[in-house]
Amino acid sequence: MYYNIRLINIAYSVQIKNTITTEVMATLNSDKRSIDLSEEDYLLAKVGIDALAGAGIIHVEQEYESGTSKRVCRVATTENITLEDEQTIDTISVVNGDRVLVKDQTDPIENGLYKAVSGAAWERALDFDAEYKIKDGQMVPVASGAVGGDSLYMVNVGEPFVIDESEIAFVKMNA
Repeated sequence: MYYNIRLINIAYSVQIKNTITTEVMATLNSDKRSIDLSEEDYLLAKVGIDALAGAGIIHVEQEYESGTSKRVCRVATTENITLEDEQTIDTISVVNGDRVLVKDQTDPIENGLYKAVSGAAWERALDFDAEYKIKDGQMVPVASGAVGGDSLYMVNVGEPFVIDESEIAFVKMNA
């Protein structure tokens, strides 16, 4: 299990600052705005992280390293798309913040789970943005869409897998 920490604002007290790890501090002082920690590292830094979260400075999102299922996507693509801005996919209006299964890109390296961003390039979903979060056989449920709605897709990646270099495919598991 991994934890993703997202910064809400960078104002924090020296007292809180002294209770967290060097890795978390480096992130607080960088442009990065998020960090992935293993469960062991998270537990080592838990007191400081809890203090920062309680003060509203950071938000902790639990991520799964090798779970068998990913969080549900609003819609799945049915053709190659431009990975930016709001658009209609499989009869569904995709808006800012929607989670989308992108499975039909001309370049399969671009396939994956994305968060739609209004007026900008889409971002890979937090649970699909690093090698250790993506495993062959993981299941991705899709909620809506005329073609892909109410469906389950299986992640198909080769080994070794490298994000933004290796091909990603999704196999529909139900008709």
